[in-house]
This record gives sequence, structure tokens and C-alpha cells, in this order.
Amino acid sequence: MRILLILTVVATIFIVGCSKEKSTEVQKQVKQTDLEELNNFRPDEDKLASVYHSFAKEIKPNVADYKSAIEPVDRPLDETVWLLNATSNTELGFQNDSIEELFFDTLQIVLNNKSINNEGIPVIDGNEIVSIYTDFKNSVEQNSSQGFLLWATKVEVIEISDEESEIEFITAGGPKGSPGYWKLLPPGVDPAPFPSGTSYSMDQAALAYEIKVHYPDWSFLGPGWIIEFYNSFPKSWYIGPGNFDNRIAHHIGKCNNGMLSGTTLNNYLFSTKDVIDENNPNGANDFIVGYLTLNCWNFPWTINGHWSEHIIGFYIYKLTYVGLPG
Repeated sequence: MRILLILTVVATIFIVGCSKEKSTEVQKQVKQTDLEELNNFRPDEDKLASVYHSFAKEIKPNVADYKSAIEPVDRPLDETVWLLNATSNTELGFQNDSIEELFFDTLQIVLNNKSINNEGIPVIDGNEIVSIYTDFKNSVEQNSSQGFLLWATKVEVIEISDEESEIEFITAGGPKGSPGYWKLLPPGVDPAPFPSGTSYSMDQAALAYEIKVHYPDWSFLGPGWIIEFYNSFPKSWYIGPGNFDNRIAHHIGKCNNGMLSGTTLNNYLFSTKDVIDENNPNGANDFIVGYLTLNCWNFPWTINGHWSEHIIGFYIYKLTYVGLPG
């Protein structure tokens, strides 16, 4: 199982918002908003491009495409998270797929609520938002110079109160290698089978399958496009009581001792690819699998027994054309 934490320089950011003057208006209370609602926010389609480009001007004052910097503006928490998500992935992620293996890290950041808007959503100071992105960018660049590359980011709200909001960056990246294998084989294209006589434990097979269903290429974003995290979900053999997907590898015993070999190893490889194809948007409506994970997990079964199964993790990203900066 390769859910590993790599404590990179990113972890040193740990930003706590500077003290800000409280608004003289009557203090409103945070609406008990569903965090999922906040995290699913996207600007209206007719405003999305202008929201993105206005923030880009705040964080890139010296880039030729943006003629001049603008003063950072205060933003609602949901818009703040969407912008950090979109800019982190567009400007810093998906730049180089020469990554040997993906590792995951998390970073929690506490923000001061400057005020609460009429919808009960915290408002974050514009300078603080820019500072968060800038520090994250500097850390990513420092890690890159040391051979650890960022691939993708997910940003979400994890807690809010009247005074503070806490957000979390979940980063996927890894050590530089050549080549990387993060673009999925297209639906309908089978991976190459394992040679006769090949045998793997369940956890070894998970890693081997993950490599087999990718190939070393990545279509980089064209000018005017942005990419943002959209959602994630798992697929597994066990769905619920009496409900199983037998196309996904499973075994009585633990991941390190359940063995797959010969025809069984290849049959699960091809059926795993079928499951992936069913859940791969492959660019439809501008959705893609940003990355996919395949791990083996152990579960208790009967007394002193275990079963193991492969879990396929899909991380879906959305591409949006916002045009070139005006």
C-alpha cells in the first residue's frame, strides 16, 4: 500500500493569518454551511474567466501577459479555495510527468476571517490569499530544485468558525525519474500482458498493474486553459453485503502473501483495465483522470483471518478554457 507521507519543504509553510482589524459593521455569524457545498463551489460560467484572470494579476505582477498588477481583493472562502485549487494546478501542476512514483502530503493552513458576508460565508483578506499562494509556489519550486516534483493538488475547506477557517492542501508528487507514467492508456486499449511464469503478491501486483495501465506521455495544457480538481472516488471488489465486482483482484489472505500468477494475473490485469475504462471520462465534457492510484488493502475476515483486495482511486480534474489574459 503506497499511501505515504513525504514531509517536504511544503510542510514548513504552515501559514497563520496576520491579525486584521475587525470590520466596524455588526458582526455576523458563520452560517452552518455544509463543507461539501463550499468545496464544490465554482464561479458562474460567465464570470469564471474574469475571476481567474483577476487573481492571476494579483499573483503574477511581473508577467508580460498581465500588463500591471492589481491590488488584492478580499474574497469569500469558497471562491478563495476554488482559486487556490485552479491556480495551483494550472500554474504549478501537470508540468512534468517524469515522476517515478506518486507520494501524497497534506498541509493545513489556518486563515483569519476578516468578516462574514450576508450568506454567512467567511471573507478572507486578499493579501493573505496572495501570500498563501506565493509561499506554496516558492516551496514547490524549492522542492523541484531538489528533485521532488509536484504533479497535482487538491485544496479544500476542512473546518470553519466565526473567527477562523482552516483549509487543506493535498499534494501528489514524487522523485524525478525518466520517464513518468501518469497518462492512462485510452479506453479500449489493452495493456501488454505479463510474460508466462510471472508471479506477484497482491501488493506487488497492484504496483505492476498501475504501471501497466499508464504510458509515458502527457498532453500539456494549451494556452488559455486551466485545470482544477473536481472529485475523487474509489472502486473496489467489495461494494456492499453480497455485492462484489469480481473483475477487481481479491484474495483470502493479506496483501503481502496472497499470490497472483499466470493466467489469473493477466485476467485481473485486463478486467482491472475494463473497470478503469468505465470510469475514465477521457476528455468528455473536458473531464480527465488527473491521476489514478492502485493499492492493496487488508480487511479482517472471520476469526484471525483476512482478505485483501485492490482499491482503484480515481482523481478527476476538469479543464476549462478561460482565454488569454486581456
